[in-house]
Amino acid sequence: MAVASLVLGLITLLAWCLPICGAPLAIAGIITGILGLNSTSRGMAIAGLILSGLGLVLAIVNSVVGFLLAPQFSQMFEEFMRQMPVQP
Repeated sequence: MAVASLVLGLITLLAWCLPICGAPLAIAGIITGILGLNSTSRGMAIAGLILSGLGLVLAIVNSVVGFLLAPQFSQMFEEFMRQMPVQP
């Protein structure tokens, strides 16, 4: 379980950009890290917990920022499309 937590934590640090992928991986990494704390590979479990926690925080921040900025990007896209010349 400790190795699984470490691997999930590393993958989470790559997948936090897509919160729909990063958040579930981070939660799975945290769960396996907690279960792995009782094993002999306690250091790997702790590292997995830290990496998964960091990935979860980054995924949540990315989600909030995306949610807050979505209306502005929508307006910018509509303005851009209005300025585009119409091709016959």
